[in-house]
Amino acid sequence: MNKSLGEIDINPRIAAAAKRAGLTTAGSVITLSGPELSHLTGLNSGDAKQLADAVAEVVLFGPPTTALEILRGGSSSDYFMLKLSTGCRTLDQHLRGGVLTRVITEVAGESAAGKTQFCLQLCLTVQLPLKEGGLGSGDSICCTEDTFPSKRFQQLVSCFSQQNAQLHDICFTDHVYIDHISDLDGLNSFVQKKLPLLLARKSVQLVVIDSVAALFRCHYESHNLVARAKHLASLATQLRKLAVQYNVAVVCVNQVTANMSNTSDRDGNTRHSIPALGMAWADHVTCRLQMSRPQESLVKVFIKDEDSTQKRKNAETSKTIKTVRQLELSLHPTYPML
Repeated sequence: MNKSLGEIDINPRIAAAAKRAGLTTAGSVITLSGPELSHLTGLNSGDAKQLADAVAEVVLFGPPTTALEILRGGSSSDYFMLKLSTGCRTLDQHLRGGVLTRVITEVAGESAAGKTQFCLQLCLTVQLPLKEGGLGSGDSICCTEDTFPSKRFQQLVSCFSQQNAQLHDICFTDHVYIDHISDLDGLNSFVQKKLPLLLARKSVQLVVIDSVAALFRCHYESHNLVARAKHLASLATQLRKLAVQYNVAVVCVNQVTANMSNTSDRDGNTRHSIPALGMAWADHVTCRLQMSRPQESLVKVFIKDEDSTQKRKNAETSKTIKTVRQLELSLHPTYPML
């Protein structure tokens, strides 16, 4: 993304026009559309397309590899997607095997819908061996809304360790890399500098950002939507580049906003909320899991009263509330049939 345009094979006349417009790196070009490039540089649509294509070829694609090399598994670039189990067999079946590497997966939902809980479980399953549905590696989680829920994570670790007692040699708390970020400058630094170093060391194969929406909704006002869209595109491009380069799974948490268009779900029910950040972000997501709390149901609990003086043995003394969660899965048309 920081590669200079002088290092890319472009017509000198087009490169000079881009330089006069202040576009000196591949990252400054890749986030602009064709009309925007034409407006900034004064180039016609054909030259602008040539500039965008030349930059995209360098930034978005790796070295050429033959189909025979991929088939034999001897490709210099890893073209094989891995699947990370969610820990739920039913959900894995709908995800066609689990959360995929090399793409961006979004987890959206209202407050207390279970988004962070889902991500914490992924932070554990990723450490399992490949034969157990994991990736045999650690994970990096970036917290932007609140501090890392260490107490809840310890409870999950305790339960997870009991369920996988045969894997006693894995210490699930030693391979989780936590970052707390409070502004967009910190997020940019994390994605562009710290995260590539962590991935290059083969320390992690899962990246979680909880959440993307929190920082962008605080930083940008409603009249700066164009600038926000460009920033989102730049962030998503960098995340996808790292996901492909290091064959890792990227999971981004998103908030929701009120549904003003009265759209309905697949069952015909009106959606009261939709994922935040709009199409500017949704276009970069390959898989979306939207969680919600549609209703609460009462479940009867029978408690034996052993107090003989009250003579109420085997009586019904209390009730508890069971909260129901609903999850809707949306896959991009390019989602692989694995």
